[in-house]
Amino acid sequence: MRLREIDFIRAIAALSVIAIHITASYVTDTALGRAWNEIMRYAVPLFIILSGFVLYNIELGRPRLSYLQFQRKRIGKVLIPYLLWTLLYVLYIARQFLRDNGVEGIPKLWGPTLDHLWYGTAFYHLYFLIITFQLYLLYPLLRDAMNRKPMWLLSGTFLLTLYAQTSLYMGWDTGWRFTSFPFWVFYFVFGMYFAKRQADWKPQLQRKSGWVALLWLGSLAVLFLDGSLTNKWAYSIKPSVMLYTILSFLFFYVAALRFTETKSRLGKWLDWLSAQSFLIFLLHPLVLNLLGNQLKKYGYGGLFEGNFGMIALYVVITLLTCGLTWIGSRIPLTTYFGGVYMRKTQKRDLR
Repeated sequence: MRLREIDFIRAIAALSVIAIHITASYVTDTALGRAWNEIMRYAVPLFIILSGFVLYNIELGRPRLSYLQFQRKRIGKVLIPYLLWTLLYVLYIARQFLRDNGVEGIPKLWGPTLDHLWYGTAFYHLYFLIITFQLYLLYPLLRDAMNRKPMWLLSGTFLLTLYAQTSLYMGWDTGWRFTSFPFWVFYFVFGMYFAKRQADWKPQLQRKSGWVALLWLGSLAVLFLDGSLTNKWAYSIKPSVMLYTILSFLFFYVAALRFTETKSRLGKWLDWLSAQSFLIFLLHPLVLNLLGNQLKKYGYGGLFEGNFGMIALYVVITLLTCGLTWIGSRIPLTTYFGGVYMRKTQKRDLR
């Protein structure tokens, strides 16, 4: 059974990721850009929480899949889009090289392409899929631990992620890349734990929604204080973001519960946005980069300067990305790129 409140949170996360990448180039230029970027810091961890929630929630009350059964069922849904988008972004980055060298230049791309595939570095957002692969590989083990010792698993992964994030934040040399699972596993496990306890937590969170909102605002204040004292803005890996992300999830969950029965156009649009969130995530950096290059090429590089330009750029990139995603959703092949093919019955339901 689909939970519409979770779909709404996924839609918020998709819009927030776009905002992070739009505002990244404004962090040092405007106070609004820095504030907006910081407020959106929950975006990527929120996707990881939702991944853990959805995987565990799907299996509740169903026969347990073996390790290999789970991997066969799930890993391809991430692996195929990852391969295709990595190749697409490699070709996009190397387009001038290929113009200069033609077909003879293609063999020289194999080495860099393999490196990009291994590290998730073909473009700045693809690291998320490397993290997802690791968490999927761990999931059957984490699921079994959650079924047996949920609090031990939650506490242990919290300490592991806290140590990993603190070490990077403080500049300690652990030898771990930020794409290593210790930096993110607590979010994933928290999503699983919330799915397990949702029936108990839901009424309590609804009754104490005011406190949830206050705690969320308090965690945001801590995040801003952290950035102000350390001058470490635009960081998603730091302990204050861990606190802020968990409270953001709870805040959005409580807020989304108020709209689960809505049949408004906004609700239907959020449903669509949630369904297509993976493709939107993968596509929007390409749209942003292409637009920026074209503006510079024709002498309009300064068109989106300042706060007004930043807001306008966000609107433009969001509309262009959603428009292209909508076109893609009419094509069956979109499923290989992370999209959802909208069949005629689905299209009618969204009207």
